[in-house]
Amino acid sequence: MNIAYRWFLGLRFHDPVPHHSTISWNRQHRFKDTNIFQDIFDEIVLLAMNHKMVGGRVLFTGLFPKWKFKYEKERDLYICPNNQELTYRTTTCEGYREYKFDSKKCHNCPLLSNVHAQKIK
Repeated sequence: MNIAYRWFLGLRFHDPVPHHSTISWNRQHRFKDTNIFQDIFDEIVLLAMNHKMVGGRVLFTGLFPKWKFKYEKERDLYICPNNQELTYRTTTCEGYREYKFDSKKCHNCPLLSNVHAQKIK
């Protein structure tokens, strides 16, 4: 068993290790309709960003974490934390869908001062 895996789970070297299917089952069933894994991932990335280990360009859409945006499937768009729409523009050659915001509407966003304060920490 990989020592990093034991460390991540908080297990000592001789502790019994749960079968890998236990973690997969919990991810697929028990926590299916929650954001727990996204929240844990986001927290880890924020810690890494605060320690200058990563830039956060992949996790963040603009200046806010993706989970703060609400997706509207019927209209295929995202609503930002300030209730502005991000519309679908294109799909990259890697297969990622890109959603764009109207920079004129975002220029005077009252939430941006909160983001700048968080980045300084």
